[in-house]
Amino acid sequence: MSILVSKLLDLSQELKLVMNFSTGSSLILLAFIVQFRVV
Repeated sequence: MSILVSKLLDLSQELKLVMNFSTGSSLILLAFIVQFRVV
């Protein structure tokens, strides 16, 4: 149980780091991917 919780905490920390690090660039990347998928 504690292993699962710690893994979830690590995952949330990584997500926070990624979001804080490059929110704008990831959004731009997502927009490009969506455009390519649509076209």
